[in-house]
Amino acid sequence: MNLLSVVIPAYNEAPRIGQTLRAVSAYLKGQPYRWEIVVVNDGSRDNTQAEVFSLMKAIPQLHFLGHATNQGKGAAICTGLKAAQGDAVLFFDADGATPIEEIEKLWPDLRDGAGLVVGSRKIPGAHILVKQRLLRRTMGRVYQWICRLLLDPGVADVTCGFKLFTRQAVELCRSRMRIRRWSFDAELFTIAKAHRLKVAEVPIRWTDQRRTKVHLLKDSLGSFSELIRIRFYAARGAYR
Repeated sequence: MNLLSVVIPAYNEAPRIGQTLRAVSAYLKGQPYRWEIVVVNDGSRDNTQAEVFSLMKAIPQLHFLGHATNQGKGAAICTGLKAAQGDAVLFFDADGATPIEEIEKLWPDLRDGAGLVVGSRKIPGAHILVKQRLLRRTMGRVYQWICRLLLDPGVADVTCGFKLFTRQAVELCRSRMRIRRWSFDAELFTIAKAHRLKVAEVPIRWTDQRRTKVHLLKDSLGSFSELIRIRFYAARGAYR
């Protein structure tokens, strides 16, 4: 691998995006490969853009893309994947819930032929430092159950924001993504399944970040409806 792209979607992340970018760049500066960070500002209404701009001189490998209005996390990821130039691309949540150093656990499976390697909080070996609140854990379990019922994604943890793609997987996914908000993860696995892409799941270290953008009832209903849409698209062959 010559170049790693780290894609970070951001929506109203001004209080913590600076800390996340400094941590990611500090780690990457010590690596033997070239790298870039692609931040996609999804119509933030706070100072996210200014915070990113303030670091661009100190981090020349930092690139900024922006949506004029909020389009959803899936849309931000799709924009980031289209811009990423890396031989490998890491999707990394702006809250830094998974330390960037955990990427070391993902490389072996990528080298062994996996097209998509996903961090997991749900399999043996995962280390959860701070758990989600009970209601969020319960809603998450219900979502995962419905996801398995409708789509059979083949992994225990669909929604963890720490996923490493090969260039082939990026090309396959970014041209076929249709879901613009919360169920984009499930769509990625559906695309991978449609193309028989090898998927590996690796236990990682993770800490719940309490400053969440998720509105449990509204976003849960939207996510469930998106799963039905993904099932419909898959049945029509839209992901092939």
